[in-house]
Amino acid sequence: MQQGTSIKAIRFQETIISRLENEILILQQQTQRARTMMQSKQRQLIDASVELKKYEKMKQRQHEQFLEESKRLEIIEMNELSIQAFVNR
Repeated sequence: MQQGTSIKAIRFQETIISRLENEILILQQQTQRARTMMQSKQRQLIDASVELKKYEKMKQRQHEQFLEESKRLEIIEMNELSIQAFVNR
């Protein structure tokens, strides 16, 4: 007179379900930690990118200032040479 599922089989299935639920919980926690770490690394990358852009902009400004100063000095030198040439005539 065996009808349905035995108590032993039900307990075995409950044990398997319990283990799977625990494994799911552990994997969800690991996934959340990995997600948190990824978001932290992404923020660090964004911050580093912003700092790099600031540095590049600063270097560009310095280069432009150097070019302007070089041009200014060249104009002064040309003026002095023109004055010298005029005086020595």
